[in-house]
Amino acid sequence: MNYEMFGIVATLLVLGSVMVITTAEILEFDLPVNFPIIDEKKIEQIAPAESNPYFDWCYKMKIDCS
Repeated sequence: MNYEMFGIVATLLVLGSVMVITTAEILEFDLPVNFPIIDEKKIEQIAPAESNPYFDWCYKMKIDCS
């Protein structure tokens, strides 16, 4: 009987946590927890890859130029 009660309590805790986090994200509340989310500034600082015109031409012509 105790393991059944423990399962119910654990399920309610997990469900409650998911609902609180989801509600906070929907309503755009700032939670005081630092989630490992990628910083938007880091994404902007990544430079686009330089392309080589020769290999672009080979790719378009479907030729193996390696």
